[in-house]
Amino acid sequence: MGSRECFIIDPYMSNKQLAALFTCALIPWTIGTGMLPLLPVYVTRIGGSQSAAGFFLAFCYAALALGTVAAGLLSDRFQRRKQMIILSSTACIPILFIMGGAQSIWVLAFLCGTLFFLGGVIIALASVLAGLFAAESERGRVFGILLLAAPVGAIIGGFSTGYLVDMWGYEVMYNILAAFFVLGPLTGLLIQDKDVGHVERAGASNNLRIYPSGYFFLLAASLASGAAMFNAVLARSLEMDMLGFSAAAITGAAAVGSIASIPLQPLIGRLSDRSGRFPYLVLGYSAGVLGVV
Repeated sequence: MGSRECFIIDPYMSNKQLAALFTCALIPWTIGTGMLPLLPVYVTRIGGSQSAAGFFLAFCYAALALGTVAAGLLSDRFQRRKQMIILSSTACIPILFIMGGAQSIWVLAFLCGTLFFLGGVIIALASVLAGLFAAESERGRVFGILLLAAPVGAIIGGFSTGYLVDMWGYEVMYNILAAFFVLGPLTGLLIQDKDVGHVERAGASNNLRIYPSGYFFLLAASLASGAAMFNAVLARSLEMDMLGFSAAAITGAAAVGSIASIPLQPLIGRLSDRSGRFPYLVLGYSAGVLGVV
C-alpha cells in the first residue's frame, strides 16, 4: 500500500480533499447537464426524428448508468480511483473535440455514449472516495456538499452552453467544453486515494451482507424518479424548439430549476446527520412527484 496508508490516520475529510472531489464531479455535471437539453434538438437538426432523439437520449442515460456500475466494480478490484479519474477526464477532452464535427447520428451516439460513460465513472468514483474518507458523523455534510455539484453544474452549463450555440454554433460549443474539461485531470492530481482491499476481503470471508435492508426499495424509487426526469427533459427541449425558443432559452429553463436546490442540499445533509435519512428521502421523492404532476 505504500504511501497511501498515511491517509487512514485522520478520521475526518480535509477541506482540500472535499474541494478536489467536488470539482471533479462538477466538471462532468456542468458539461452533461449543459449539453443534455440541447442533445434532442441537435439530433433533429442533423436529420433525426423526435423518436430518434428519444432513443439517443436513452442511450446516453444507459451509458451513464453503465459507467457508474463499472466504476464501482473497477474501484473494488484495482483500488486505483485517483488514476481512473485522471484517465477518464483526459479521455473526455478529445471526444468533445470530435463531437463538434460529427454529422452522423450513429457517430454522435457512439461519442456521446462514451462521454456519458466516462462521466458516470468520474462522478461515481468521486462519491466512492467521499464515502471512504468521510467520518460517519459528517457524511451528511460531505455528501450534501458533493451533491451540490449537480445543481451548480446545471446552472453553469445551462446559462453558458445555449449562449455559445446561439453565438457561434454547436461546433464551437463542443470545443469550449473540451477546453473546460482540461481542469478535470489537473484537479484529479490533488485527490488523495486509499486502499481498502483488505477490508473488502475480510468482509467477504465473514459472509457479510452485500446489500443493506431497504436497498432495493431505494433503487426502485431512484429509477422511477429518473424515468420521470428523462421524459421531462426530452419533452421540454423538443417542445421549446418547436415553439421557436433559442438554445439559450432551452438550456436556461433547465438551469433555473436547479437554483432552488442549492441551499436545500447541504441543509438537508446536515439535518440528516442529526435526525436520520428516511424522512428527507420521503420528502424529496414526494416533492418530485408533485413537480411532475
